[in-house]
Amino acid sequence: MTRWPDALNKADGENVQAVKRAKVEYGGPLRLMPRKSVHWTVLVSSCSAPSGEGLEQLWAEVLRYRALMIAAGEWQTNRAEQRVAAMWRAIEWTVMGAFRGDPGV
Repeated sequence: MTRWPDALNKADGENVQAVKRAKVEYGGPLRLMPRKSVHWTVLVSSCSAPSGEGLEQLWAEVLRYRALMIAAGEWQTNRAEQRVAAMWRAIEWTVMGAFRGDPGV
């Protein structure tokens, strides 16, 4: 499940209406999912890379999310959990690589 603000890109030209529909379709079920933090509700926005429309708002939401998580102490906790998970993934990949590379296994 996502923590960051979610953005639907390509909200320009012929895609504008489709992105608006997708935003509603994606946002509805997202609100029903359990929140990972009591300090943040995931937002769904749209943006267009070529025109730049919506990018400032998206970046403002990313910065707001980060500030809220740091203030709540969750940023540091999440980063620590990510480091541990990354370590275990690296160990698994190394061990599994050794097994797969050994013709006797």
